[in-house]
Amino acid sequence: MRRPGHPLALVCAAALLLSACSPGGGGGGGQAQSKPDYKEMKQMVVDILQTEDGKKAIRDVLKHPEFRQQIVVNDEMVRSTVERTLTDPKNQKQFSEMLKDPRVAGAFAKALKREQRQLQKDLMKDPEYLKAWKDALRDPEFQKIFLDLMDTPQFRQHLMHVMKDALQSPYFRLEVMELMQKASEDMLTRQKKGKKGEASGGGGGQQGGGGGGGGGGM
Repeated sequence: MRRPGHPLALVCAAALLLSACSPGGGGGGGQAQSKPDYKEMKQMVVDILQTEDGKKAIRDVLKHPEFRQQIVVNDEMVRSTVERTLTDPKNQKQFSEMLKDPRVAGAFAKALKREQRQLQKDLMKDPEYLKAWKDALRDPEFQKIFLDLMDTPQFRQHLMHVMKDALQSPYFRLEVMELMQKASEDMLTRQKKGKKGEASGGGGGQQGGGGGGGGGGM
Protein backbone atom coordinates (compact mmCIF):
# COMPACT_ATOMS: atom_id res chain seq x y z
CA MET A 1 0.00 0.00 0.00
CA ARG A 2 1.42 3.38 -1.01
CA ARG A 3 1.73 6.02 1.72
CA PRO A 4 0.61 9.62 1.19
CA GLY A 5 3.27 11.96 -0.08
CA HIS A 6 2.83 14.50 2.75
CA PRO A 7 1.74 13.86 6.36
CA LEU A 8 -0.78 16.71 6.18
CA ALA A 9 -2.65 14.85 3.48
CA LEU A 10 -3.08 11.97 5.93
CA VAL A 11 -5.00 14.10 8.40
CA CYS A 12 -7.12 15.67 5.66
CA ALA A 13 -7.96 12.28 4.22
CA ALA A 14 -8.89 10.96 7.66
CA ALA A 15 -11.16 13.94 8.31
CA LEU A 16 -12.85 13.55 4.93
CA LEU A 17 -13.42 9.85 5.54
CA LEU A 18 -14.99 10.54 8.92
CA SER A 19 -17.29 13.27 7.59
CA ALA A 20 -18.27 11.19 4.58
CA CYS A 21 -19.07 8.12 6.65
CA SER A 22 -20.84 9.91 9.49
CA PRO A 23 -24.47 8.90 10.13
CA GLY A 24 -26.82 10.81 7.84
CA GLY A 25 -23.96 11.98 5.66
CA GLY A 26 -24.97 9.88 2.62
CA GLY A 27 -27.44 10.92 -0.01
CA GLY A 28 -29.61 7.85 -0.61
CA GLY A 29 -30.39 4.67 1.29
CA GLY A 30 -28.59 2.35 -1.14
CA GLN A 31 -25.54 4.58 -1.27
CA ALA A 32 -25.37 4.76 2.54
CA GLN A 33 -25.54 0.96 2.80
CA SER A 34 -22.61 0.57 0.41
CA LYS A 35 -20.37 2.70 2.62
CA PRO A 36 -18.36 1.23 5.52
CA ASP A 37 -19.78 1.37 9.01
CA TYR A 38 -19.13 4.66 10.82
CA LYS A 39 -17.68 2.99 13.93
CA GLU A 40 -15.33 0.88 11.83
CA MET A 41 -14.18 3.92 9.87
CA LYS A 42 -13.73 5.89 13.08
CA GLN A 43 -11.55 3.14 14.53
CA MET A 44 -9.56 3.05 11.30
CA VAL A 45 -8.89 6.79 11.51
CA VAL A 46 -7.88 6.47 15.17
CA ASP A 47 -5.48 3.69 14.27
CA ILE A 48 -3.99 5.81 11.48
CA LEU A 49 -3.47 8.78 13.77
CA GLN A 50 -1.67 6.57 16.27
CA THR A 51 0.95 5.58 13.72
CA GLU A 52 4.23 7.48 13.35
CA ASP A 53 2.98 9.06 10.12
CA GLY A 54 -0.21 10.13 11.86
CA LYS A 55 1.62 11.66 14.81
CA LYS A 56 4.02 13.46 12.48
CA ALA A 57 1.07 14.79 10.49
CA ILE A 58 -0.50 16.22 13.66
CA ARG A 59 2.80 17.84 14.63
CA ASP A 60 3.10 19.38 11.16
CA VAL A 61 -0.43 20.75 11.39
CA LEU A 62 0.27 22.31 14.80
CA LYS A 63 3.42 23.94 13.41
CA HIS A 64 1.67 25.32 10.34
CA PRO A 65 1.60 29.18 10.40
CA GLU A 66 -2.04 29.43 9.30
CA PHE A 67 -3.14 26.97 11.98
CA ARG A 68 -1.18 28.80 14.69
CA GLN A 69 -2.66 32.10 13.56
CA GLN A 70 -6.14 30.59 13.81
CA ILE A 71 -5.39 29.48 17.38
CA VAL A 72 -4.31 33.02 18.29
CA VAL A 73 -7.49 34.48 16.79
CA ASN A 74 -9.64 31.96 18.64
CA ASP A 75 -7.78 32.71 21.88
CA GLU A 76 -8.52 36.41 21.49
CA MET A 77 -12.16 35.63 20.79
CA VAL A 78 -12.36 33.49 23.92
CA ARG A 79 -10.79 36.22 26.03
CA SER A 80 -13.13 38.84 24.62
CA THR A 81 -16.15 36.61 25.21
CA VAL A 82 -15.14 35.84 28.79
CA GLU A 83 -14.52 39.53 29.49
CA ARG A 84 -17.92 40.55 28.13
CA THR A 85 -19.61 37.78 30.09
CA LEU A 86 -17.94 38.68 33.38
CA THR A 87 -18.58 42.42 33.03
CA ASP A 88 -22.19 42.10 31.89
CA PRO A 89 -24.44 43.38 34.73
CA LYS A 90 -27.07 40.80 33.78
CA ASN A 91 -24.70 38.00 34.78
CA GLN A 92 -23.60 39.46 38.12
CA LYS A 93 -26.49 37.93 40.07
CA GLN A 94 -25.96 34.54 38.45
CA PHE A 95 -22.24 34.61 39.28
CA SER A 96 -23.03 35.54 42.87
CA GLU A 97 -25.37 32.58 43.19
CA MET A 98 -22.82 30.24 41.65
CA LEU A 99 -20.05 31.36 44.01
CA LYS A 100 -22.27 30.58 46.99
CA ASP A 101 -21.77 26.91 46.17
CA PRO A 102 -18.70 25.76 48.17
CA ARG A 103 -17.59 23.43 45.38
CA VAL A 104 -17.73 26.16 42.75
CA ALA A 105 -16.06 28.72 45.02
CA GLY A 106 -13.34 26.23 45.96
CA ALA A 107 -12.62 25.30 42.35
CA PHE A 108 -12.58 28.97 41.35
CA ALA A 109 -10.19 29.91 44.15
CA LYS A 110 -7.92 26.95 43.37
CA ALA A 111 -7.76 27.89 39.70
CA LEU A 112 -6.81 31.48 40.53
CA LYS A 113 -4.51 30.71 43.46
CA ARG A 114 -1.32 31.72 41.69
CA GLU A 115 -2.91 34.88 40.24
CA GLN A 116 -4.30 35.85 43.65
CA ARG A 117 -0.88 35.61 45.26
CA GLN A 118 0.68 37.74 42.56
CA LEU A 119 -2.16 40.24 42.85
CA GLN A 120 -1.64 40.51 46.61
CA LYS A 121 2.08 41.12 46.11
CA ASP A 122 1.37 43.82 43.54
CA LEU A 123 -1.24 45.48 45.76
CA MET A 124 1.20 45.61 48.66
CA LYS A 125 3.38 47.84 46.47
CA ASP A 126 0.49 50.20 45.70
CA PRO A 127 0.46 53.28 48.01
CA GLU A 128 -3.27 53.90 47.44
CA TYR A 129 -4.10 50.32 48.42
CA LEU A 130 -2.02 50.57 51.60
CA LYS A 131 -3.63 53.91 52.48
CA ALA A 132 -7.09 52.41 52.00
CA TRP A 133 -6.15 49.57 54.34
CA LYS A 134 -4.88 52.02 56.97
CA ASP A 135 -8.11 54.03 56.77
CA ALA A 136 -10.21 50.88 57.03
CA LEU A 137 -8.28 49.65 60.06
CA ARG A 138 -9.06 52.91 61.84
CA ASP A 139 -12.82 52.44 61.34
CA PRO A 140 -14.39 51.14 64.63
CA GLU A 141 -17.04 49.09 62.81
CA PHE A 142 -14.42 47.45 60.63
CA GLN A 143 -12.28 46.76 63.69
CA LYS A 144 -15.18 44.93 65.37
CA ILE A 145 -15.85 42.80 62.27
CA PHE A 146 -12.16 42.10 61.89
CA LEU A 147 -11.80 41.01 65.52
CA ASP A 148 -14.77 38.65 65.16
CA LEU A 149 -13.18 37.09 62.11
CA MET A 150 -9.87 36.69 63.88
CA ASP A 151 -11.52 34.40 66.42
CA THR A 152 -11.82 31.67 63.78
CA PRO A 153 -8.81 29.33 63.35
CA GLN A 154 -9.31 29.20 59.58
CA PHE A 155 -8.89 32.96 59.29
CA ARG A 156 -5.81 32.97 61.51
CA GLN A 157 -4.17 30.32 59.35
CA HIS A 158 -5.05 32.23 56.18
CA LEU A 159 -3.80 35.47 57.71
CA MET A 160 -0.44 33.89 58.48
CA HIS A 161 -0.06 32.85 54.84
CA VAL A 162 -1.01 36.34 53.64
CA MET A 163 1.43 38.02 56.01
CA LYS A 164 4.23 35.71 54.94
CA ASP A 165 3.59 36.60 51.31
CA ALA A 166 3.33 40.30 52.17
CA LEU A 167 6.61 40.30 54.08
CA GLN A 168 8.34 39.08 50.94
CA SER A 169 7.74 42.53 49.45
CA PRO A 170 10.61 44.98 50.21
CA TYR A 171 8.21 47.92 49.89
CA PHE A 172 5.84 46.45 52.47
CA ARG A 173 8.71 45.74 54.87
CA LEU A 174 9.87 49.34 54.50
CA GLU A 175 6.36 50.60 55.24
CA VAL A 176 6.14 48.46 58.39
CA MET A 177 9.55 49.68 59.59
CA GLU A 178 8.56 53.31 59.02
CA LEU A 179 5.29 52.83 60.94
CA MET A 180 7.12 51.18 63.84
CA GLN A 181 9.71 53.97 63.89
CA LYS A 182 7.00 56.63 63.88
CA ALA A 183 5.14 54.88 66.72
CA SER A 184 8.37 54.69 68.73
CA GLU A 185 9.08 58.39 68.16
CA ASP A 186 5.54 59.32 69.23
CA MET A 187 5.92 57.28 72.41
CA LEU A 188 9.25 58.95 73.26
CA THR A 189 7.73 62.38 72.62
CA ARG A 190 4.84 61.66 75.02
CA GLN A 191 7.25 60.39 77.66
CA LYS A 192 9.39 63.54 77.39
CA LYS A 193 6.32 65.76 77.70
CA GLY A 194 5.21 63.81 80.77
CA LYS A 195 8.60 64.22 82.44
CA LYS A 196 8.64 67.95 81.70
CA GLY A 197 5.20 68.31 83.24
CA GLU A 198 6.26 66.48 86.37
CA ALA A 199 9.43 68.56 86.65
CA SER A 200 7.58 71.86 86.27
CA GLY A 201 4.97 70.78 88.82
CA GLY A 202 7.67 69.80 91.34
CA GLY A 203 9.53 73.08 90.83
CA GLY A 204 6.38 75.09 91.47
CA GLY A 205 5.81 73.26 94.75
CA GLN A 206 9.36 73.95 95.91
CA GLN A 207 9.01 77.64 95.12
CA GLY A 208 5.77 77.82 97.09
CA GLY A 209 7.41 76.16 100.11
CA GLY A 210 10.35 78.57 100.00
CA GLY A 211 8.05 81.58 99.91
CA GLY A 212 6.15 80.36 102.96
CA GLY A 213 9.40 79.91 104.94
CA GLY A 214 10.49 83.47 104.17
CA GLY A 215 7.20 84.91 105.41
CA GLY A 216 7.55 83.07 108.74
CA GLY A 217 10.99 84.62 109.32
CA MET A 218 9.53 88.09 109.04
